[in-house]
Amino acid sequence: QAERNAEAEAARIAGSKATNQREIAAKEEVERARYASDRALDESRVLREQELRRLEIEREKFIDLARLEARIEVLVKSLEEADAQTGAETKLVAAAKSAETVLSARESGRTPGRALEAGRGTRGGRRAVARRAAGRGRAPAQ
Repeated sequence: QAERNAEAEAARIAGSKATNQREIAAKEEVERARYASDRALDESRVLREQELRRLEIEREKFIDLARLEARIEVLVKSLEEADAQTGAETKLVAAAKSAETVLSARESGRTPGRALEAGRGTRGGRRAVARRAAGRGRAPAQ
């Protein structure tokens, strides 16, 4: 009887140890699974944050590019306006010179080409024309 009790006690103890070991193994497995899950979540968060940063950088580049393109358009229009203004001023200067040449030619009684050749397209030239005309007895046309 004592031997059976001892064997039963030993079997109970062995079963209890086996149960404890299975419980410990199960707890360890749960901890490993929890650790793996947490790790996967952390990796997922990191990847998500990296993607958000990448998208934000791409968005900022797009906005910067759009602003740069707008500035370039403004500069191009400014240059076009400046070129047009310069062209207009050049044409005004040329028109004024032509008018001066025609006026000088009328004053001297010559063609505009000859007045330019004779140097009469300037104020000094007009004075000389006026002196010569006065010496011949006629006044220059005004």
